[in-house]
Amino acid sequence: MDTLISPIEPETATEPNWQLIAASDKGPRTENQDNYLVITPQGQYEYLLDEKKKSGTVDNWPEGYFRLVIADGMGGHNNGRQASEAVVQALLKMAFQTDPERLRDELLKIHHQLFSQFHQGARTPGSTLVMADIAPDGHAIIANIGDSRAYLYQDTRWKLLSRDHSEAEFAYRDKEITEHAYAKSLLQNTNRIVQAMIFGSSGIIADSSGIKHKQHLQELRIELEKDVFTQQIKKGDVLMLASDGVWSGRENYLVPATIDTDLGYYAAQQRQDALKVARDNVSFILYRLKK
Repeated sequence: MDTLISPIEPETATEPNWQLIAASDKGPRTENQDNYLVITPQGQYEYLLDEKKKSGTVDNWPEGYFRLVIADGMGGHNNGRQASEAVVQALLKMAFQTDPERLRDELLKIHHQLFSQFHQGARTPGSTLVMADIAPDGHAIIANIGDSRAYLYQDTRWKLLSRDHSEAEFAYRDKEITEHAYAKSLLQNTNRIVQAMIFGSSGIIADSSGIKHKQHLQELRIELEKDVFTQQIKKGDVLMLASDGVWSGRENYLVPATIDTDLGYYAAQQRQDALKVARDNVSFILYRLKK
């Protein structure tokens, strides 16, 4: 299936106070290795299995709460699609999270379990991850691993919330490069990611002597406040989670276009604009808390 644009509707007769749209397209690739997961306040879920929508209901999901996930299987590695499927399936089973540290620990647990299942040495498949668990009042916990991104539209402006896990990102965190060099790297949009779920990491974790060896490690480097953090989503705000196919084909792409009142129209326009220059699968989720 080439394109999925799925308005997620609640199973209720009352007018919902939220809007949710998930979109996924294989773009110029022969296979869609992206995936997404949405769980609505009624416990309805939707994700992709073998590139087709699969839906159902989560037992005992807390009423009023959301889970939104984008997972992008690593191109050039074996089983990229299966890796992103495995990540969203594991997150489908994970309880709603209210604490950033607990979410980080749960993600590490899932990573290690899937690493054991998929391990193929340096060719171990991987999947980026950006996700948000959102409470009814708009309080969200957001996590990202890799280079799928979280953006927030607030007060008529877009803001990039997440940080791509490139070598420059971790070099800047460890004071190995200047702020100027780091800022320049953000404009290039060509930085190779250095860690992903299932795959592990390379060159960002120091040994006991403080040296970062560029070798494949099972461990992930996930830091609180930088990679797992809280965000208040106010009424009228729009949260977008996006795979790199949405933004990487556009030079100096930092924020999406201005959004109007019609979220469905914006989703269609965002997909169309991305596909004009896409080098990869294109997937995103849009969530709006209505005024």
